[in-house]
Amino acid sequence: ESQGIRNLMKKLKPERFNDIIALLALYRPGPLGSGMVDSFVNCKNGIEKIKYPDPSLEDVLRETYGVILYQEQVMKIAQIMADYTLGEADNLRRAMGKKDFQLMENNRLMFLERAMKKGYSEERAEEIFFLIDKFAGYGFNKSHSAAYALIAYWTAYFKSNYPAEYYAAIISTHGDIENIAFYIEDARTHGISLLAPDINQPSSTFDVVEGKIRLAIPGVKNIGVGFTEKLMEDREHNGEYTSYEDFAVRGKRFGLTKKILYSLIAAGALDSLPGNRKQKMESLEKVLDYGERVNREDEIQQMNLFGEAKTVFQRFHLPEVSEFSIDEMIGLEKENLGFYLSAHPLDRYRTLINLLKTPPISLLLNEKDVQGIKTCGIIKGIKKIVTRKEGKIMATFFLEDFSGKIPVTLFPKTYEENFHFLEEGASVFLEGNLQTDYFNNNETQKLLVRSITPLDSLDENPKLRCYILIREEDRDKFNRLKTVLQNHPGKNPVSFAIKKEGEKTVKNSKFTVSISTGFLEEIVELMGAEQIVIK
Repeated sequence: ESQGIRNLMKKLKPERFNDIIALLALYRPGPLGSGMVDSFVNCKNGIEKIKYPDPSLEDVLRETYGVILYQEQVMKIAQIMADYTLGEADNLRRAMGKKDFQLMENNRLMFLERAMKKGYSEERAEEIFFLIDKFAGYGFNKSHSAAYALIAYWTAYFKSNYPAEYYAAIISTHGDIENIAFYIEDARTHGISLLAPDINQPSSTFDVVEGKIRLAIPGVKNIGVGFTEKLMEDREHNGEYTSYEDFAVRGKRFGLTKKILYSLIAAGALDSLPGNRKQKMESLEKVLDYGERVNREDEIQQMNLFGEAKTVFQRFHLPEVSEFSIDEMIGLEKENLGFYLSAHPLDRYRTLINLLKTPPISLLLNEKDVQGIKTCGIIKGIKKIVTRKEGKIMATFFLEDFSGKIPVTLFPKTYEENFHFLEEGASVFLEGNLQTDYFNNNETQKLLVRSITPLDSLDENPKLRCYILIREEDRDKFNRLKTVLQNHPGKNPVSFAIKKEGEKTVKNSKFTVSISTGFLEEIVELMGAEQIVIK
C-alpha cells in the first residue's frame, strides 16, 4: 500500500474487478514512465475519448480503453491481424518478455507480410506493430495481474469488514518487527485497540478479544513457543494465576527464569495480577526465590515418610512503590515488544504532526531519491564519526515515528549547525533529502539532513505558516477565530484560504501566531483539523 499506488487508485477510481487487474499492471516502472497510465486513467474516466488503433481491435482493447496493456492482448492482435497460430503468438509473447530484438524483428517482417495479405495497409500494419514493439518494454501478463488482484481484493475485503481479525492475522504472520510496528500503528489508525499479552489469557498468536487484538506471548522478547505452550498447559489444567507469587511458584515448575519474568513484566503480561509493574520489577529476584523455596518444600514433603510438619511460609508482600512514569513504562515496552504499546513518545505532538502533513517514515521507505523532504520523529541511536580527511565530526542516527524508522546522516557542515539538537529520544522536525543507496543488489533509503528543529520549538520557526480554510458556512466563527489568533501571538504567519462558489483564493493576513499545543487545540476544535495546514 505505497503512497504511489494509493494516488493512482484515487485517480483511476476502480469500479470493477477488471480495474484492479489493470491497476496492478499499470503500476510498474515501464507504464508509469511511458505516459500510458495518464491516457488509461483519462479514457477510463471519460476525460479523453477512447481511440482504437484499428476498428478490428475494438473487442480486444475495449476492457483497457484502447490501450495495449497485457501480453494476452498482443497475442490476440497478432491472431486477428496476421493469422498467427497460438504457438506463433506465444513465441511473440516470449520475444517481448525476453526483449529479444532479433526475434522481434523476425516477427515484424512476418506480421507485416501477413497483415497486408489480409487487407491492412502497410502503414497501418507498421503503426500497430510499432505499438506492439513499444509495449514489449513494459508488457505484463494478465493472468499474473489477475492473481495479484484477487489477493488484493480479498485482503481489502477482510480489512474493511473484519478489521480486527485482518490485523491479528497479518501481524501474526510477520516476523520483521519493523513491519509489525507499521501494521500495529495502521490498526490503531483504523480504530483497533491493542491489549498487552496476558499470562491469564495466553496465546501463541495474536487473537481478537471483543474487537480488540491481544498480543501473543511469543511476541515478547526472550520468550519462545516452547515456554508459551507450557504456560498455556499449566493455565488450562491449574486455573488462573491469582497473584504474583502464585505465578512464580507455578512458573518455576516449567522453566520461568529471571530473564523471562523481567520481559513479561515489562510487556505488561502480568498486569492482570495484583500490583503495578514497578512493584513486580523491584521484587523480581525476591519472588523467584520465594517460588524456588515453596517448590523445594513441596518436593521435601512428597519424600517425607514420617509426616513431619510442613514449613509455613510468610505471605509474600510487594514493596510499596509507585508505578513507573509513562516514559519509563513505554521504554520498557519498546525494549521487550519492539514497539510502544501503552502510549508513544510522539502522542503529545500527534495533532501538530497531522497538521504538518508530513509523510510517515513507512512511506519514505518506499520512495526513491526525493528532494525537499520534511518529516517528524524521535532521534534514536546517535553515532558520532570523525572524517578521515579533515578530522571533522559528522553523525548518524535513526529517525523513528509511529510507523517505522529510517537512517539519517548529518555531514560535518550540517552537524556543526544542528549538533545542539542531537539528543537521544528528542522529538524533532527534520528537513532534508531522501537518498537511495544500492549495495549487494539491495536498496536502502536514508535521509541527508539539512536542518533539525525540536518539535517544541517549531513556533520559533517563522518559515512555517499556518493556513486556515474559510468556507461560506464558517461566517459565524469569524469572531471566535479572531480571538483565538489574538490570544496566541508569535512568529508564525497566518494565511486564509477562502473558498467561495467552488473557487479558492489564498490571502495573507496581519496575524502571526505561536503554533503551540494550546493554539493548535483551540484552532482545531473551532475549525476542524481538515481545515488547518501548517507548512
